[in-house]
Amino acid sequence: MEKRQSLKQLLEHQRVFAPCIWDCMSAKAAEMSGFPATLLSSGCMSFSMRGLPDMGLLTLDEVLMMTERITNVSSLPLIVDAEDGYGDSPVHAYTTAMRLAKAGASALMIDDTTGLRGWQRVMHGDQDAYDVVPLSIWLGKIQAAMDALEGTDCMLIARTEAMYKYGLDTAIERCRRATELGAPMTLIIGINCLEHCKKIHEKVPGLKMYPDVFAKNGVPDVELDDVEKLNFRLITMHCLETAAMRGMVEYGTANNRNQNTVYSTQQGMGDLIPKGMDPFGKMKWVELEQKYLEMFSSEG
Repeated sequence: MEKRQSLKQLLEHQRVFAPCIWDCMSAKAAEMSGFPATLLSSGCMSFSMRGLPDMGLLTLDEVLMMTERITNVSSLPLIVDAEDGYGDSPVHAYTTAMRLAKAGASALMIDDTTGLRGWQRVMHGDQDAYDVVPLSIWLGKIQAAMDALEGTDCMLIARTEAMYKYGLDTAIERCRRATELGAPMTLIIGINCLEHCKKIHEKVPGLKMYPDVFAKNGVPDVELDDVEKLNFRLITMHCLETAAMRGMVEYGTANNRNQNTVYSTQQGMGDLIPKGMDPFGKMKWVELEQKYLEMFSSEG
């Protein structure tokens, strides 16, 4: 595996457009697609590992396990959605950040949500249940996480979801306060247009992240060149999970209909993998095994 650049190093030279992933195969797909980084999405992981909606139902141990597995096979810097730090106390955020950095995370997000969180709750529209913690608690978590990451290649992204219930101005003020603490990047969940970005840029200094860019009627929410000028240097998106599900259903339906595997064989991955490329290192492991099997073969 190539030596991994940190997200900090990448951001010094370029903007980063990164897809959300959930396991080693999706990480490899992102790498083969030419992306410079990936984001381990708690929502994608929840559907993949548990078959459960994005409602904050994953555990820290599950996220740590997947972080370590992905960073062991992918050369891309991995950003990890660390939710609220997996606990109410700033000490939870400290230990979460410390453990994720040791597992190979290149960046992680700590937000201001409560245990009642997740995109499904937002979509449901229950704003009474979906709330954020007091500013003092969140800032304590941000400071604790930054202290835990000091001296590592892992950077903190201070994320707020206050916009949903309290509006953009409140979210901007939270990000401004996090920046004053020294947070290297901030993120407001819920923004979806260039006007939001302009307003944030006026009030919040430093690097910013644009979350999950979408498109409607064939038109993207924002153009990456436009938001980059406003210091939004990290932009993420969801696309691989839809591609994976569509591909599986398409191949499965065709094979089931035809009662053979002709369709999937003809549509295989051969044209996606350049000649001589071994994205999963299959030959490396076979050769390594052979080496050890043969090392003492004369011993009988």
